[in-house]
Amino acid sequence: MIKYSLLKIEIFVELLKLLSNFFFYFVRRSQEILKEKISVQKVDNPPQIIKFLLRIFPIPGYPMSSTLNGYLGTTIRNILKNRRKPEIIKVVKEYGSKISNPKVSIVVPLYARLDFMKYQLALFADDPDFQDNELIYVLDDPRLYKDFVDYSEAQAATFQVPFKTVYSGANLGFSGANNLGVSVSSGQLILLINSDVMPIESGWVSSLVNIYKSLNNVGTIGPKLLYGNGSIQHAGMKFMKCAPWGDLLINDHPHKNQPNFPEYDSKQQKLTAVTGACLMVSRQLYDQVGGLNEEYIINDYEDSDFCLKLHTQGFDNYYIPEIELFHLERQSVSLYHKNEELWQINRTKYNCWLFNQEWGKYINEKNL
Repeated sequence: MIKYSLLKIEIFVELLKLLSNFFFYFVRRSQEILKEKISVQKVDNPPQIIKFLLRIFPIPGYPMSSTLNGYLGTTIRNILKNRRKPEIIKVVKEYGSKISNPKVSIVVPLYARLDFMKYQLALFADDPDFQDNELIYVLDDPRLYKDFVDYSEAQAATFQVPFKTVYSGANLGFSGANNLGVSVSSGQLILLINSDVMPIESGWVSSLVNIYKSLNNVGTIGPKLLYGNGSIQHAGMKFMKCAPWGDLLINDHPHKNQPNFPEYDSKQQKLTAVTGACLMVSRQLYDQVGGLNEEYIINDYEDSDFCLKLHTQGFDNYYIPEIELFHLERQSVSLYHKNEELWQINRTKYNCWLFNQEWGKYINEKNL
C-alpha cells in the first residue's frame, strides 16, 4: 500500500465527501503526480474544497512556484475551471426613489459586516452626489440575508439615501460580487468601492467623474486611500519581485504607511494599476474586458489583473492623489478568519502564483 506523506487516510475520506466533477491527483513524498486518477462524484462546494486544500498543504516561500506548478496550483485551478457554478437568481430591491439615467453606478460588496453599510450611508446622506447617482449594495454573505433585509429597510428610513440591493443566494467572492452588482447597474460609469472605504468630504464622486472625462485614452482611475491615522494606504500600484517567494511578482503599494503630504503628491500619475478598493471605469470597458476575473480566491490581485487587461488594449490607468478617502483595510474579511492565518497566507500565495501565470511574462516584457 502506498504511503502518502501529504495526506493521511482520514483526510482522504473527508476530502472525497466534498469532491465532485473532476479528477484529483494524489501526491507521493517525492511530489511526483501519480498517473492513476480517482473518479469521484460531483462537488457541490468548490470553495470549501479549495479552502481545505490550502489549509493542509504547506506552501514554502522560495520553491513556491515549483510547488504550485507541480500539483497544488494546477489542481485548484482545475477545480475552479470545472466547478459547477451556482445558479444565480438575482434578488433585487429598491429603497427610496429610483434614480433615472445615473451618470455613475456605485457598487459596494458586503461581506460579514453589515454595519459598514450604516457608516457609509451616514456619510453619503449629506452628499448630493448620492441623490443623483445609483448606489448598489451586493450581499455576498448568505448567512446574513435575513438580517440584511431588515437592516436595509432600517438604514433607508434613517438616512434617506436611495439605494438598490442585490443578492444571489451564494458567496461569489470579491470579483463575483462586483460583477453581479455591475450586471444590475445602469450608469455609464462604474465606481467599485469597498464597504470599508469612507469619504472625507462630499462631492468626491462628481470630482472623479470630471477627472475621468477629462483624461484621454483612460481605462481606470483610483483616488488616494488613507489609514485611520492619516498615513497613506494606497497611492496606485506597481509590480515588484518578491525574493522570499522565489522572485514572483507582487503588487507593490508605493508610499504605504508613509505620512500624507499632499503638497508633494498632488499630480495625477499614469500607473499600470490602481486598487479595486475604489476604482472608476466606464461600463463599456468593464464589459469589454469581461469584468473582474473570478478565478482569484476571495480578494487578491483581481484589481491588478483587471487593470492589465485594459493595459493590453492600449488604455491608461491613473492614480488621482487630490481625492482622498479612508480605507479600513480588510476588516470585514478578517472578522471571520481570525484563527486561520495559514489559510489566508496560502490563499494569497496561490493568487500571486495565478497572477504570475497570467501576467508575469507580459509585465517583464513591457518592463512595467
